[in-house]
Amino acid sequence: MSEETEWLEGVDGDFLVNKAVLRVMPVGSKVLVAERYGTSAWTKTGKITVRLPDNEEKRFFIKCITGKGARALAEGEYHSATAMCAAAPGLVPEPVGWGTYLADSRDCFFYLGEYRDLDLAAAPDPSAFGARVAEFHGNGTSPNGMFGFPVPTTIGIMERTVTWDAS
Repeated sequence: MSEETEWLEGVDGDFLVNKAVLRVMPVGSKVLVAERYGTSAWTKTGKITVRLPDNEEKRFFIKCITGKGARALAEGEYHSATAMCAAAPGLVPEPVGWGTYLADSRDCFFYLGEYRDLDLAAAPDPSAFGARVAEFHGNGTSPNGMFGFPVPTTIGIMERTVTWDAS
């Protein structure tokens, strides 16, 4: 691996950021801090803080995936989150992008999304949450009038292809 060409330099924290991630961030973003964040059975997760061109700081959640189902997990999560945000804005963190690491890490895929601080002290109000889930299901649309999804998705590392079906 070529450290000079593949990884961002001058970033504080303990999470390496591949230069490919910049391609899906807002143009002109400068990565300030990248830290390991959370736990996952099949991915490495982190929190990235950037400075935008207008000097505002913004945080992103990143998920890096290798091995079986890696592409389907990254691409599927991006397209799934995009569909969920379209059907019920604000219900899930806004997706930013997905891609493949540069250089010698071509087998590593990533998903980048909006970072949200979660209040884990209490469960969400069941009525309000149920209403949002109902909104999501009521507003979802199919681009071709059939059931299915345009890209493979995963359950953990198990890839599943959900082809279009008229019934």
